[in-house]
Order: sequence, then structure tokens, then C-alpha cells
Amino acid sequence: MESRYFDRALQIYPQYHSVHFYKAIAESNLDDFLSYEQSLVKAMASVETLHFAVMYFSSYWKKVFASSMDVTADRKRFISLIRDIKTTIDTRAIEWNKNLDGSLQQGSEFYIAQILSEVKLPSI
Repeated sequence: MESRYFDRALQIYPQYHSVHFYKAIAESNLDDFLSYEQSLVKAMASVETLHFAVMYFSSYWKKVFASSMDVTADRKRFISLIRDIKTTIDTRAIEWNKNLDGSLQQGSEFYIAQILSEVKLPSI
């Protein structure tokens, strides 16, 4: 599978979080959607791919909920991923602000609010 190249890049330079975004695109093309979800969350650890990862994540989950066969399981997975997004962004934001002289304006709450404004959680 093509993901081995992405995995190799991460072995060489583990802090290159942007690789996860491109890995997610490859996983989506291979219909490996659970890995796609995880890679998008990891891509949010890169200031370079954060905005695009949020856009792809929102678009993906709108489609998932529109065609869901198991709303309860999908909703539970979505909420778990939102928690992971918060942790990922909050953890990285400290370093981003240090490297960008405190100029990062939005934290995890901004991006999560953006996702939740676009993705309507179905009721159970």
C-alpha cells in the first residue's frame, strides 16, 4: 500500500505532521476511511495543513451522517475524534505560539466550533 511511503517519511522526520494530510488523501482514495479519519486528526497538528484538514474533516462527516447506517456508532466515533482534535491542537498550539511569537489567533475551540457549525450531529 502507498501509505508505506508516508510511514517512511514519518520514520525519517517524525515532526513532519503535514505528511498525515497527504496520507489521509491517499487513504480516502483507497476507501480506508477509519485510517483517513485518524490521519486528518493528526494533520491538524501541523499549522500548514490545519485549515485544510478541518475542511476535509467537516466535508467527510457531513457525508457520513447523511448516509449513515448506524448513527449511534458514527456519532460516538465523531465525538471521540472531536476530543482528539482538541487534544492535538491544544498540545501543538503551545509550540506554534512560541515559534510564531504568540501570533496564533485561534485555538482548538475555534476549529471545533467551525466543524460543529458545518456538521449537524444527528439525534440518537
